[in-house]
Amino acid sequence: MEFDKAEALKKYLLSESRAVNKTEDSVAEGNDGFIDEKPSKTILNADLKDIFKIGITANHIQAFFIIFAFLVSAIQNLEEIFGDRVINLLKESTSGISYTVNLILITGLGVLLITMIVSLVRSLLLYMNFFLVETGRGYKIEWGLLNTREVLIPYDKIQYISWKANWLRSLLGIYMLDFHQATSTDTDNRKTKMYIPLTKKEDIPVLLNQYHPALDINEESHFYKIDKRYIYRKTLLRGLPVAVLPFVIGYFFWEMNAAWFLLYLPFEFFSAVVYQRKFQLYTHPDALQIISGVWGKEVEVLKWYKIQVPEIKRSLYQRRTGLATVKLHTAGGVVIIPFIDYELALKIYNWALYKVESYRQGSFPAVASSGA
Repeated sequence: MEFDKAEALKKYLLSESRAVNKTEDSVAEGNDGFIDEKPSKTILNADLKDIFKIGITANHIQAFFIIFAFLVSAIQNLEEIFGDRVINLLKESTSGISYTVNLILITGLGVLLITMIVSLVRSLLLYMNFFLVETGRGYKIEWGLLNTREVLIPYDKIQYISWKANWLRSLLGIYMLDFHQATSTDTDNRKTKMYIPLTKKEDIPVLLNQYHPALDINEESHFYKIDKRYIYRKTLLRGLPVAVLPFVIGYFFWEMNAAWFLLYLPFEFFSAVVYQRKFQLYTHPDALQIISGVWGKEVEVLKWYKIQVPEIKRSLYQRRTGLATVKLHTAGGVVIIPFIDYELALKIYNWALYKVESYRQGSFPAVASSGA
């Protein structure tokens, strides 16, 4: 479709939508149909400096290992073509070992440089000309250098808001924010998903204004942690099979060299310890907030009445120890609270049901903050 025709179609659809909303409001309120629509205001944009920060702090580890594995495979293919002549020459040379080490280091640094350049180019193509405009109906987002895209996120479609950062970005205060919207299908959700780049921490409260403020600074919030038994259970159920099974299988081929697989066990234990210590749950009469992460940080803010189905799950171990895991299903995804006290899980479950029913009936009676 041509750009002019697309613009004309967009303006027509927006005008029709405004007309429908004006009619509905006029019938509901008994007025003359006039709506004092909030003027549009640009509240966020990304310049070259911001794009550089986003690209340089991207997660290069995954791309690094993919490219590094490709290069190692290519070298092995060359060895098969030329035989062992090169390897024999290296072994005969007194500097063969240092040459090999230097080759690995140079290759690793080269791969890291390539991944950083690719991330910078990708960030430039994606976030160049990025603007987020606050309108009366929702957030209008425009982005892209070669392929410009524009979407409107209505405020009432936002189910919950999350923002996250890897380890390096969290140190520099750079986050990627996501408006989890109500969508009809998973395909539609993937098409409209767009992470909002935040290079300044003070941008977060601005984007939360239309939804709900953060709870970790609210005096009415209640604070909870997940149980420490999460650490040992996570290590046992996930770390032990992943470490021991490959070791047993690899022992038949490489003998004790396969013991490297066992290093995953302390790695999983350390990850569980960090996750348990960083996990924070804040509850408020109107919303809840979760702060979590292992190698970075993720924050989720969810209004109670946006929940579609609250669910309590308990394994046999959790039943014996009085623990439970809560899953809060929304039209935009699932928010999970693992390994909390069962009594707290019941309070969260009942409060969520109460707030949802109150919203459906169109009433929000005053309640004490201790409800959740």
